[in-house]
Amino acid sequence: DVAALLAATVTLAELDGRHWLDVARRVAAALEPFPYPAALGWFTTTSTVDLIVRPKDISDNAVPSGNALAAEAPLRLAHLTQEPHWATTAEALVAGLGPRLAPHALGFGCLLEAVQRVVLPTREIVIVGDRRTQHSLGSIALQARGANDIVVLADADQDADVHVLEGRGGPGAPHPR
Repeated sequence: DVAALLAATVTLAELDGRHWLDVARRVAAALEPFPYPAALGWFTTTSTVDLIVRPKDISDNAVPSGNALAAEAPLRLAHLTQEPHWATTAEALVAGLGPRLAPHALGFGCLLEAVQRVVLPTREIVIVGDRRTQHSLGSIALQARGANDIVVLADADQDADVHVLEGRGGPGAPHPR
């Protein structure tokens, strides 16, 4: 549940403004009480709960597993904030579960997206403008985005401190090559 909430708040930070980054940081910090031994995944309960068996969901089913979401969302958060510590645990999880992915790839669709984020560069799609422009162009970008894309809808005045806008100039400025 915490991992799904983190994925949702990171998506809100992309699409609704930077004020969601603070919420996403707090939610990401809430994952810390869920231990993960030897980078093989988070347990679905904290260690303070007395259980005979501690569940750990690693494969995806009709919905992504908590571990897949807990790997993918912090990688996006790290990219949006330029705070690499959010990605450290997710990268360790991807490395630890890597050998299990190859023979059973169809059971790890969402986690494979996290693998892509670790090994491939991220493409940034930034749409700067008023809400109408963001809505019309943003819906096109969201439909066309790939697994390794970050889509950010931003207002040039209000969101000037968003990392992906640094050094890009104002509205209409050419993309640096």
